[in-house]
Amino acid sequence: MFWNSQEARAYNNERIQKFMTWLFGSSVNPSKEMAIFGDMLPTQNINNDMLHRRVVNFSLKAGGYAAWFHEGTPGIGHILTYILPKQSLPAAITPSSNIFENGGAFLREKEDNPRGLHGVLYNIMSQNEWHTHNEVNGLALSGLGNRILVNGGRLGAPTRTAELNNTLTVNNKNHNAFTGGGTQEGILMSTFDFAKGLDGNAINNVQHNRNLFLIHSEQEAWGLLYY
Repeated sequence: MFWNSQEARAYNNERIQKFMTWLFGSSVNPSKEMAIFGDMLPTQNINNDMLHRRVVNFSLKAGGYAAWFHEGTPGIGHILTYILPKQSLPAAITPSSNIFENGGAFLREKEDNPRGLHGVLYNIMSQNEWHTHNEVNGLALSGLGNRILVNGGRLGAPTRTAELNNTLTVNNKNHNAFTGGGTQEGILMSTFDFAKGLDGNAINNVQHNRNLFLIHSEQEAWGLLYY
């Protein structure tokens, strides 16, 4: 009974539910690779383990994203994979663009195409911990089935400085802080998405706002723009 009560508390925790929705939706690009931030490995991915079959216990939407991610792949041959979930994964849900005031903008094309565009403007306002990098207003871009712009990640040598994380430095000086001012402006539309991140106190004596646009595919028009 004690184990069941702890389990129910976790499944009903709003923060964990939101994390699971973000993990399987926003953080994954159209070719089903994760955007790299913090101390993630370049090979970091979402594996086909028990959590991803029982994620439906946390959120039906997260379960729909997991179904999209693992579409066509059976669950691992472990009895707990089939006992722990309250139900089977629901119908697949293709992830869409999202903007988080504390976390950044995760913009992606609407079409479910592994060659589609995915752009992340990363900007956290809290949750700074040992694995955090100097990546306020850092970028991660992917498209045409490949990661195009990749952050330092966990590559052995120190990779936490701003110069290795696709963000701005002034006079070659590292950022003053790991956290920024958040994503303070944004709009999601059928033809384009836009987000604006504020540097906060990350850069000394300078105010740096970075904008990210995604133009959704329409005939021959598509693209990512940042400045």
